[in-house]
Amino acid sequence: MFRDRVVHHSICNIIEPIFEKSFIFDSYACRKNKGTQKAAKRLQFFLKHKENKYCLKSDISKYFDNIDYDILMKIIKRKIKDKKVLYLLNNILKSLNQEKGIPLGNLTSQLFANIFLNELDNFVKHKLKKKYYIRYMDDFLFFSSSKKELWKNLEEARGVLKKLNLELHPKKTKILSIQRGIVFVGYNIFSDHILLKKDSVKRIMKKLGKGEDYWENTKKASFKSYAKISNYFKLNNKLFNERY
Repeated sequence: MFRDRVVHHSICNIIEPIFEKSFIFDSYACRKNKGTQKAAKRLQFFLKHKENKYCLKSDISKYFDNIDYDILMKIIKRKIKDKKVLYLLNNILKSLNQEKGIPLGNLTSQLFANIFLNELDNFVKHKLKKKYYIRYMDDFLFFSSSKKELWKNLEEARGVLKKLNLELHPKKTKILSIQRGIVFVGYNIFSDHILLKKDSVKRIMKKLGKGEDYWENTKKASFKSYAKISNYFKLNNKLFNERY
């Protein structure tokens, strides 16, 4: 409902600046002046550093479905003391009629998700003193010259997540050599270039093969914006010049 969207937007206007001060620099989802392209460029900056040879890549298993309301409210109460605001936030969560899990679409859900995993971010940056760490929503990366150090970091992160009643995705947790590039936020990122993910290109080619006028108006502009930091010019010649 429109009224609900207004409420969610108003809440974010009030509490987001308070929490923004505690967010680390290298958290890139659903924040002003951040986003996927800046996350990709920041990751590429990390890959240029010679001390980074390996990457621990992981994400949270069913993250939005497993955000615990009680834990979330305890975190929020550290920063928010106004009882009326807390009452409203509590009602928003209780209105879902479940003990955990938040909907993807709500504006407040995006903020709640960042607040919740800010616990991990601050642990990594201030307790572990990790210089090279980046997160986009529930996808996060550690970097090091040592696989042993990264496995240790993984167990330390797992301990923090356990306190949040979260678990790592077993099939998406791995240590990779940065030489082969790191897939993150829709790109395959190397120290000297950025590629679009192969499955993204395949979806585009499939749409063209079906004769869909995929490149018109906003969709074309959206794709250009997404692709502009990658090997876009080669792809542009292949797709657009042949088409027009």
